[in-house]
Amino acid sequence: MLTSPETAGVVYELNGDVAWTGSDFANTLTDVLGRDVHYESVSTEDHVAALSAAGLDAGTIGFLTGIDANIGDGLLDSSGNDLSRLLGRPTTPLADTLRTFV
Repeated sequence: MLTSPETAGVVYELNGDVAWTGSDFANTLTDVLGRDVHYESVSTEDHVAALSAAGLDAGTIGFLTGIDANIGDGLLDSSGNDLSRLLGRPTTPLADTLRTFV
């Protein structure tokens, strides 16, 4: 939690400077790894079936698929530079972040 007298009640959106989609993520992984990575969007029903087959309980499945449906509906889409301002620098590009893990 970030708190100070100057920012009481302020809500920060801590997103990166550049938004990316699942396809963008897969394409960036392809570049970083040097092999094909594909993104496939699935319906909520197919997502539920896959998570059920993996052995997750109904509560966890509902939670995860609800979050993913909200993301698909754009509820996490935002633009702004709160994180960059708080860091005092631009956010790290996706490709640079992924390269730290390979």
